[in-house]
Amino acid sequence: MENQNQTQTQNQNPVQQPVQNQVQQPIHKNVSTGDWFATLFIAALPLIGLILLFVWAFGNSTNPCKANWAKATLLWYLVFFVLGMFLLILGAAIFGNILGEYF
Repeated sequence: MENQNQTQTQNQNPVQQPVQNQVQQPIHKNVSTGDWFATLFIAALPLIGLILLFVWAFGNSTNPCKANWAKATLLWYLVFFVLGMFLLILGAAIFGNILGEYF
């Protein structure tokens, strides 16, 4: 009888084992509205903005929210650059074809 009571008590109050090797993510503060305002303003500057996008995207001290935004912005720049080059080559080919008919 006593053995059954011990078994029931053990089943009701299981001892939780401590979790080992648990990685805690550092908590970063949110980027404020003023910081985003300055970030977007600086990113809009022609050459300085592009350089700072690379710094924000791949720098170690950048807030992860801003780093992810900078990486996404750089990807959009790449998409628009490739699309622009494609349209430029297509336009040059069409323009060259039209000029070739007259000369």
